[in-house]
Amino acid sequence: MISWLLVPVLFLGVPPLLGVKIILFIAGGVTLAGITALSYEFEMREEARLASILALVPSVVYMAYSQITPDLLITCFLVFYLVFLSSEDYAKSVRYGVLCGLFGALAYFSKNYALPFFALHFLLFNLIHYFRETGKNRRKAVLRNLCAGYIVFFVITSGWIYLLSNKYGGFTIGTAGRYNFLVKASPKMPDHPILCMGLLKPPNETAPSAWEDPSYLPLEPWSPLDSPEDLKHYGIVVAKNILEIYSILDKTSDLHVIIVAAYIFMFLVPLKRDRLLNALFPLAALLLYSFGYALVYVERRYLYPNEILIALMGGQILSKLSGRGLPDKLKFKAAMGIFMLCFMNYPIIELVKYRRDGDHHYLNGHRLKRELEIRGNIASNKNYGESMFMAFHMDCKYYGETRKNEAGGVLIEELNRDKIDYYFLWDPPAEAPEALSRFKSSQVYEIKTGRGEVKLLKIFHIANS
Repeated sequence: MISWLLVPVLFLGVPPLLGVKIILFIAGGVTLAGITALSYEFEMREEARLASILALVPSVVYMAYSQITPDLLITCFLVFYLVFLSSEDYAKSVRYGVLCGLFGALAYFSKNYALPFFALHFLLFNLIHYFRETGKNRRKAVLRNLCAGYIVFFVITSGWIYLLSNKYGGFTIGTAGRYNFLVKASPKMPDHPILCMGLLKPPNETAPSAWEDPSYLPLEPWSPLDSPEDLKHYGIVVAKNILEIYSILDKTSDLHVIIVAAYIFMFLVPLKRDRLLNALFPLAALLLYSFGYALVYVERRYLYPNEILIALMGGQILSKLSGRGLPDKLKFKAAMGIFMLCFMNYPIIELVKYRRDGDHHYLNGHRLKRELEIRGNIASNKNYGESMFMAFHMDCKYYGETRKNEAGGVLIEELNRDKIDYYFLWDPPAEAPEALSRFKSSQVYEIKTGRGEVKLLKIFHIANS
């Protein structure tokens, strides 16, 4: 989806990286509009609503600024999907089902995780709607919306699924899930494949490195059902991922875990049918969205939708407390202030701490290109990420890291096989390795990284030496 949205921006002559950032910041603004609309599906006072929305502003800015990933886009579309799905008027018009299918499809185009999530979540929430309604006609309307949503979703996405399946030689909804599963969950993969497979040619003519589409990497098949030991290993992986989800939520705000626990207690106890169905809307979305990642791998950026739901749940809790333990206006405002601070604290610190993160790639790459006139194919002995980004800013192709402890003759053979023009030797010894000593080399450069570190780099010109 990002690449599609980037086309008109590039047509206007905007540099690619700046264009992506513009798209992400626009997506952030649209996401905040969606959060505002979604907040009206939560019963809360206007002051608490405003506090919930403002509390999320630094997080949304962080989502747009920190990394170039599809996670903000999928969050944006899922927020609007939830707006229409959780509406009290859902059963009144088929357009709610159609819009759910539309935004579910847009979420899938952003990140393929949205397809299994939509397929399960949409069914579950329509069941909740079905049991909330008492009239026969209203229940029929819910089933009509269920069918309409699925039809719209699969009509829109089927063409893309066909193209992917044709490209990869079998039914495919996306490659990231399988890749992460085999890399992160399998015991057969002790390290990331790009770090242990030697040099890897970019998958196509325009790709700057193999990282553009790592699904082409040769990965050994694996299943948790292969043996009891594999099943036990996978159980440990899932348990660790669940703990990681808890850790991420606890780290990013002191209130995340407390809000979820308090929400369950305040809106599910005592257990009544209406209370149960209403409270299930945010809770079921939280659990289901997290559960899919727990089965494979989880990072903080994967859980952006959860942060939004928890903040809105927190606003609902504040409103409820205002009629109970916080009747005093001053106490209520103090509680809102603490609530907002707890949500704003982490993203603001991260934004300030890493506000220049990524600039060093551009500066280092352009400096080396200017001084050494580097062009062509690049490889390195380590520091994959740093080398890859520098190569990108030099308009070069990066072939990755050579194998560890490789004999000199084998190293040169590998470099020649892939027609490597320049070899980056990080942390070079005082004397050049014997295998590289016959090649022309640069001075030792001090390369500043985004975390304040300084790494030493020596560059060898392999071609035409």
